[in-house]
Amino acid sequence: METRKRRRLLISLSIVLALPAGSATLAGKEEKMKGEDLLAKHLEAIGTVEARAAAKSRAAVGIVQAIFRHGGQGHVRGKGMFLSDGNKLRINWAFALVDYPGEQLAFDGSKVSVGDIRAGIRTELSDFVYHYDFLLKEGLLGGALTTAWAPLAAVERRPKLDYSGLKKTEGVQLHELKYRARKGSSDVQVWLYFEPESFRHVRSRYRLTIPGAPRTATTDSAGRRDIYHTITEQFGEFKTVDGLTLPHTYSLEFATEGGPTPFLATWSVDGIEIANNPALEDASFKVK
Repeated sequence: METRKRRRLLISLSIVLALPAGSATLAGKEEKMKGEDLLAKHLEAIGTVEARAAAKSRAAVGIVQAIFRHGGQGHVRGKGMFLSDGNKLRINWAFALVDYPGEQLAFDGSKVSVGDIRAGIRTELSDFVYHYDFLLKEGLLGGALTTAWAPLAAVERRPKLDYSGLKKTEGVQLHELKYRARKGSSDVQVWLYFEPESFRHVRSRYRLTIPGAPRTATTDSAGRRDIYHTITEQFGEFKTVDGLTLPHTYSLEFATEGGPTPFLATWSVDGIEIANNPALEDASFKVK
């Protein structure tokens, strides 16, 4: 009897040992991937450590189109440009219009500056980025198009990361990562999205909620509602340049809902050409 029991135990043990890593469930559920692991896989998807380190600066230039749906109507085309040098960053979308010359967003390594459409008057997007400047300081806006891209310096910046697993976003399953910078991001929520197999970064979402006053018997019939500001970035058409796999299409949608003046506009940049290590002047990262 003891010999039979021992034989059955040995057979069972041999089956377990023969299973591929991760197949056995005796120890419980499979360990959940951590945010740091996801970012590490994403960086590998961009390129080797050596290739990433070799790109000190970058210029990404294409054709930008702006479409205004609420808070203005119109469709204009111009020149779109992303300049970066280390953690310094400049996003410039220029249009040949007097009333709307475009968007100028810059970080010179210490201070954020943005452009005006008229003296003392900013666009909705520029005003938002000016007040929530960590979006540039942290290297979030522009994604992997820039050398300032947040995951490249995650070890030094030590953001708080919360990996949520695969989430369906606009009908597509993507890895969802909630990102919280150490400084300046207490009000704005940030989510980064990555493809399941390639770990390329394809989407970012930023959301700010401004609570409205509670409704009372004395408020007007409309009452006061929460106001939501949302920025959604999309990245696509990945190509390899100097050993780095980078997006070559980009779009940003900025929406304001719930307030007295809703706003919705989209900027898309296509036909992007990328050059690594161009010589860029410090003045490029300041809006005058």
